[in-house]
Amino acid sequence: MLGTEEAHLWCFRPQKLNEGRLLEAGLSFLSSDERARLDRFLVPEPRHVFLCTRLVARSILSLYAEVEPWEWIFQTNPYGRPEIASPAEYRRLRFNLSNKNGLIVCLVARDGDLGVDVEDTSQPPRRLLDIADRFFSAREAAALRALRSTEEQRSRFYHYWTLKESYIKARGVGLALGLSGFSFLFEPGGIRITYEPGFVDPQEWDFQLLHVDGRHVIGVTLERHKLSNKQLLPRNAEEAVFHELRRVSDIGPAGGL
Repeated sequence: MLGTEEAHLWCFRPQKLNEGRLLEAGLSFLSSDERARLDRFLVPEPRHVFLCTRLVARSILSLYAEVEPWEWIFQTNPYGRPEIASPAEYRRLRFNLSNKNGLIVCLVARDGDLGVDVEDTSQPPRRLLDIADRFFSAREAAALRALRSTEEQRSRFYHYWTLKESYIKARGVGLALGLSGFSFLFEPGGIRITYEPGFVDPQEWDFQLLHVDGRHVIGVTLERHKLSNKQLLPRNAEEAVFHELRRVSDIGPAGGL
């Protein structure tokens, strides 16, 4: 069950799905468009991650509805954010996806906008401070440069980055929104967002950062519901996805359709 006052964050490690029989069953979950996109991948690892990401989305959403994984039909908004198109009665079910080097995450909630981003902190970019100067707000770039150690700077950089990515995804316009018109502040009471003059956002948001292992950091943005915080509940997606794949591999592709 998923109440309006909670959100579920599902994590899946694609390297754990390596059994040929289950991968073949997973292909039957995909739409014709997804199959065409999968076939365009020439490098095995990105192809595998794409397949697993689609399997996670379809399998996890089916936990919340009486819908088979292959029955979901998705659409994208003008900026590419995926949403449920059909079955129409489940459009209030909102989800967002992200993947990065060994981890796929799927955020699910009822009603309200949401966004999630995961980053691999084990491979920091070169010229980290220069990237911050170019893309972050002046306030964030200055705060980053004020940190004393390289390790502190790397950690804060990824905190900023994942929160910014999750926020622009929740807004539904992606990078068209830009990254410099808003700043994140880390305070004793939590994470707060501030806006530059002329940057308008009528919505209210809650933000969270999660470290699920020693390598990945996840940023989450949730639209505030009735002025109260949503409870964010981490979930392991592997059991759910493997259950669906084994079930389908036993009864035939796409449930015998």
